[in-house]
Amino acid sequence: MREIKEDFGNIRFLIPLAGTILFSYIVLNQKEENKDIEKMQTATKRALVALIVAYFARIDLVIAPFWLVWVFSYWTKESAGWV
Repeated sequence: MREIKEDFGNIRFLIPLAGTILFSYIVLNQKEENKDIEKMQTATKRALVALIVAYFARIDLVIAPFWLVWVFSYWTKESAGWV
């Protein structure tokens, strides 16, 4: 918990995180139906999972990434071949 508090109290962590969240929000809320938008949305979803897994590694969680990836793969249509 101490590491999480330190990270979320550090402006050098929060600004890039906020930029990433904003970018992801914009990409994932695109309503256009074309191949490029679909590819960007898929890439963004996968990148967000990777970001969460990387943060889990930073705070020394070992089992949580397995369940995150499992749930993501189970509930999304793009599970084939993304890992």
